[in-house]
Amino acid sequence: KVMQADMRWTIFLMVIIGLLGCQENFDMRLERETSDFTRKHCPQRKDGYTTLDSMTYQSADRTIVFWYSLDNLENSGLSDRELVKQETVLRDYLIQGLRADTKWRHCMDKNINFKYVYNATDSSSPLISILLTKEDYL
Repeated sequence: KVMQADMRWTIFLMVIIGLLGCQENFDMRLERETSDFTRKHCPQRKDGYTTLDSMTYQSADRTIVFWYSLDNLENSGLSDRELVKQETVLRDYLIQGLRADTKWRHCMDKNINFKYVYNATDSSSPLISILLTKEDYL
């Protein structure tokens, strides 16, 4: 009977450990959710010049990355160089938007970083890359 009780206890512990092991942690959840969002909602046209191509999560540095492409810039009156000069304005705009959007509150509470990468459609290198950390958005 002692052996049976020990065996039951061992099986019970193995089931609990198995169930706990199956739960995804916050980083795994963000990886899954950003991947799902990209698959279901991207590309997503934001305005006449900007398209959200994808969203990824980099668990190593706990960063959600928004990958944008910019096209038709010649019609906006802004050259690539002029756009880069506006990086401070864009940064302030992104900070205000992040603070105002309640759907990101849980991520901000967990000190997740947010990175915005803007590529011209005719270039492989980013025009602008902006990293926002908790020091920026809190």
